[in-house]
Amino acid sequence: MFLETLYKICLPIFVAAFTVVSCAEDEDPRFVPDTVEDTMKVHASDSIVVLSSEKANQEAVFFSWNTAQQRKYNSEIVYYIQFFEDGLETSHSELIKINEDATSYSLTNEELNTMVRSWGMNANVRCGVLVKVLAQPVNDTKFLMPEVSSCTIQVTTY
Repeated sequence: MFLETLYKICLPIFVAAFTVVSCAEDEDPRFVPDTVEDTMKVHASDSIVVLSSEKANQEAVFFSWNTAQQRKYNSEIVYYIQFFEDGLETSHSELIKINEDATSYSLTNEELNTMVRSWGMNANVRCGVLVKVLAQPVNDTKFLMPEVSSCTIQVTTY
């Protein structure tokens, strides 16, 4: 009697667990887990940037990169750029969408100073800023991993 009751309880649990585990291994046909080599090779006009309030509206740094590689499924490429405190990816800027054919982006002294100071940096302190450019393929039928390129600059705020 006890074994029969145990059998009635355990069998459905075992079957359900087996079904879930076997289904978990199926790949989602809308997701293509490819890895993408960085062919954009983003780089900055200067690796060390000293910001100045007297030059607030002037360009402080200019980033440029190669066009992202063409991907499968005739995907359109959308570019984004984001800035992070180097070594601490919880302090970062918003994800900034860039014009679709753009291969460059610049920041003024004031824009870069405001961004870095918003992370809690004090004036006249040098810190590392990690810059990431993402090339996200947009496709209605498949999700493709973005191509990511990054570089680091040193910034001294005012």
